[in-house]
Amino acid sequence: MKLVQLSKLYWPDNGGGIARVVETVSYCFKNWSKNRYEQGLIKTPYRQEIIVCRPDSKLPMVHDMYKGIRITRCTMLADIASTPISPSFLLETKKRTQNADIVICNFPYPMIDLAIYLRLVKGKKLYWWHCDFAKNKHKLLSKIYEPFIRHSLNVADKIVVCAEGNINGSDFLKPYRNKCIVIPHAVDKKWEVEGKKHYLSYKDEKPKEKRNILFIGRFVWYKGIDLLLKAYKRIQNDSYSLTLVGDGPLLEDMKLLAKTLDLHNISFAGSVTEEEKAEYIKKSDFLVLPSISKAESFAIVQIEAMAYGKPVINTKLNSGVPEVSIDGISGLTVDPNRVDQMALAMQRLCEDDILRAKLSMGAVELVETKYTMEIMEKKYYKLFDELLL
Repeated sequence: MKLVQLSKLYWPDNGGGIARVVETVSYCFKNWSKNRYEQGLIKTPYRQEIIVCRPDSKLPMVHDMYKGIRITRCTMLADIASTPISPSFLLETKKRTQNADIVICNFPYPMIDLAIYLRLVKGKKLYWWHCDFAKNKHKLLSKIYEPFIRHSLNVADKIVVCAEGNINGSDFLKPYRNKCIVIPHAVDKKWEVEGKKHYLSYKDEKPKEKRNILFIGRFVWYKGIDLLLKAYKRIQNDSYSLTLVGDGPLLEDMKLLAKTLDLHNISFAGSVTEEEKAEYIKKSDFLVLPSISKAESFAIVQIEAMAYGKPVINTKLNSGVPEVSIDGISGLTVDPNRVDQMALAMQRLCEDDILRAKLSMGAVELVETKYTMEIMEKKYYKLFDELLL
């Protein structure tokens, strides 16, 4: 009995949010398999495998283990529009899913959809829809890719999304709503416990005189970082600071923009460890997520900040983003691409201690009621029961 996950990249080569989901699914499935075996509902515990690509064409194919899971890392022939082209991925998918009971396909990655179209993927198909394909950014490629996406959705047994907004705002998912199941992301137990502890340690303290605004994320086009810098320009003074954590192809461009705008009290922290990220969140007063596209489907960093009692300024995207941190409950929501609205929201959270305290408490409560590992694990258990028992 076997589960196979297909994805573009995975730790430690590379990863990001999708790799984190792949790891979380593996964890939940391992626990589900053990639990159902001990209950006598399955004859033997399930085995797991993950098939991905290497991030560089110079790297050879390898089979290794990561946190107890067998990983097949396939060679990349070329990279087109951030898509590793890999014939060996197709061959390994055909070979390693022949005896699979369930295959989890992590979208978007066109090689997976091609493998499904060529009928190389055996077993029940669970399609994890991480975000919509960016049509406007890849107009020609989208015309070629769309039929493959729709075929994959047609043959999928179930489709998982992380928020209801990702169904409502999708160009693809509405006709398949009856197949969709919502399983929100979660903060792990350590973040939940440490975050609550931190929140309780400062919630009754007198507010500091200075405000630290925080951004965490990849420096890529849909994050809207240029808008954040322009909004900060409108409100900057000696009492405010802005810290940007993360790396990516637009990092140097954003540093240049900050210099051009003559921004003060601003720092670019670069890539950080999970422990360092937690420290940046602790030192902040609130998080800003200025994303401009539904390519941002959820933003796990929202619930990470909320776990520590930090309000979030997000944008009203046609995705799950504005339902993660809710306007007036755990943060403030503004229209995307509106520098004026973002600047006003930042000003409000900097100046209004009572509002900030209210949203801080709401953030912690929202995480405890919707975004814990226990809640997420129960949803996965129910899904695996439905598909495999």
